[in-house]
Amino acid sequence: MHRPEHLVALLSDLQPGLRTPTFNADIFEARLRQWASAIVRLREIHAAERDISKLYIACGGDFVEGYPDTRRINLAELDVIPEERRVLDTLGQKRLVQRLITEALVYLSGYFKAIEVIGVYGNHGANRSRTASARSNDDLEVYLGVADCNRNPSISFHIETDNFWTTFQVFNIRFLLAHGHQVTMWTRTPLYGIINKTVLWHQVLPAPFDAVLMGHFHNLNRLDAYGTPVYVNGCFGGDSEYEQARGLKATLAQWLIGVHPDYGIVWERRILFS
Repeated sequence: MHRPEHLVALLSDLQPGLRTPTFNADIFEARLRQWASAIVRLREIHAAERDISKLYIACGGDFVEGYPDTRRINLAELDVIPEERRVLDTLGQKRLVQRLITEALVYLSGYFKAIEVIGVYGNHGANRSRTASARSNDDLEVYLGVADCNRNPSISFHIETDNFWTTFQVFNIRFLLAHGHQVTMWTRTPLYGIINKTVLWHQVLPAPFDAVLMGHFHNLNRLDAYGTPVYVNGCFGGDSEYEQARGLKATLAQWLIGVHPDYGIVWERRILFS
């Protein structure tokens, strides 16, 4: 009998309020459903040889497309909710994401005996008021709203409201989860900064960790920071004016990782959006 494995799904950079030639709220909704379906399909493939009963969903932030300064909003990139015929503002995004994440959890709970949701905030949902706390963030409101609506005892939540980072244990692997906006880019690439920051976090953060999960850069990557694996998530929508102006190209994908109780991280899959 094979020993059980657990899955870790990194979910970040949803930003459903963004509208580009290839992305809007309808496409976001379809991709979130595709994300949940892909997890189930990959579980079924791997469960043919081993027991997979628990799913960790690591929410890495930027669940909304924030608009900190209305004078700088690109009106062409504000999406409209079809049924309401109005701009998909921050409140509309939070309602939409809360509903869809809740539906996804209900769907996934039919395939996993236990689901644990872990969350940290990103930068797009930050309250840019000079007097606002760094913890005043739309991501946290989304996470806590989903948790408040949950009535399934097999689904638990750990939402970090005090720090930009948190850790969680999956068998013998402790994951560090952070959004990633703490990393500085050089020459429009974050790779050196990610490795450098990982090394520094090992020195200064009070909790040890074996692997890092982050988003923010909209570009799927798997790095080795002197022995520490770092998973950098993609995003749900790309081709924005911001990316094009800076010569950046988004990866429309999210990470799914398999963890074994004896061997640690044993496989990783890219959930690619069509």
